[in-house]
Amino acid sequence: MLKKWTKQEEQILRKLRAEGRSVREISDLMGRDANSVDHKIYALKIPVLSAAQNEIKINKQSERMAFIKEMGQQLVSSFNVNSIKLPQIISKIKYAADKKEEWSILDISDVHLGVVNKVFDTTQGKQVVTYDFNIFQQELERLRQSVIEIHNLLSNAYNLKHLYINILGDILTNDRIFTGQIFQIDRCVGQQLWDSVAHLVNFINSMKVIYEKITVTCVIGNHGRSTAEYSEEPVENSFEYHLYRIIQQTFEKDQKIEVIVPNTQNTIVEIAGHKHLLMHGDQFRGSGGNMSPKIEKLYVNVGGFSVVDMGHFHNCKEDNISDKILVKQNGAWIEKEDYAYKRFRTYSIPKQHFYGCNKRRACTWSYTLDLRKN
Repeated sequence: MLKKWTKQEEQILRKLRAEGRSVREISDLMGRDANSVDHKIYALKIPVLSAAQNEIKINKQSERMAFIKEMGQQLVSSFNVNSIKLPQIISKIKYAADKKEEWSILDISDVHLGVVNKVFDTTQGKQVVTYDFNIFQQELERLRQSVIEIHNLLSNAYNLKHLYINILGDILTNDRIFTGQIFQIDRCVGQQLWDSVAHLVNFINSMKVIYEKITVTCVIGNHGRSTAEYSEEPVENSFEYHLYRIIQQTFEKDQKIEVIVPNTQNTIVEIAGHKHLLMHGDQFRGSGGNMSPKIEKLYVNVGGFSVVDMGHFHNCKEDNISDKILVKQNGAWIEKEDYAYKRFRTYSIPKQHFYGCNKRRACTWSYTLDLRKN
């Protein structure tokens, strides 16, 4: 049964449309189906921007994109890698020649650094904070400890020398892309970026304790964009792209760590002969409940991959589509996210995928790492 529009929602719709927002963006902001939004705009006879207004808006947006791109490139080119002093780390693991070699894969996505999430706790009878900057730091440490613990356990059976870290977007939350978002964050996008640099660099560097080689591949999410418009823009305009480039430059001379930053929204990385399609996932509409038809269509149109690593839907799960494709849909870092609950009527659990492969099988062992406090 379709949800009826309230008078308040109609007013919000008029306001957002007057701002020149697209149907898709309004759909995301209001948590309503795009067709429903489109039909309501028609029913209410809400006028669209004139051709002249549209042209002015497009010109302003182009100027803003060009400025942000230039600013970001200057930031990266002027960055001094010596400003982040990393400790020298020596691997503590001894690898035995008689053990089979396997590869480790860690997916990281939807950190949403900067978010402050509050929910009403029925057991305490009050509102509690389930995510903020301090909780993010605690979860990052739990992630580090979990990876080391699992690696040490599995090292009794395998040689795990090489770690692939797939960073799948929405590491930043941003502070300018959703109306009213300023009340849900505790730091602006610039501070989010530099806090992310410091913590991700240290996390990646710490993995050298147990791995001889680390390959990090990064794709942007939808929250890093430089404009409120949910429209196509150059990847280089994303704040996350510059976050990744700074990390890449930090490890530029490190023999053990390689950081790959494509200038495309999606990319393919080969791990032990298996091709992984890395993407954020915002290209897919809906709740992410049944991804099979969407992935199958993507496979037909793109092809060339056997594993999909993606985030965006804040739901950590794994699917096998026929015998061709393994889908690793990653979770978020926010526990009981208020926005996700209002939109999808399900509370998020902070979990991330950590799994292994060999040359014969794309997934040999698999863990969903729970980042919550035990």
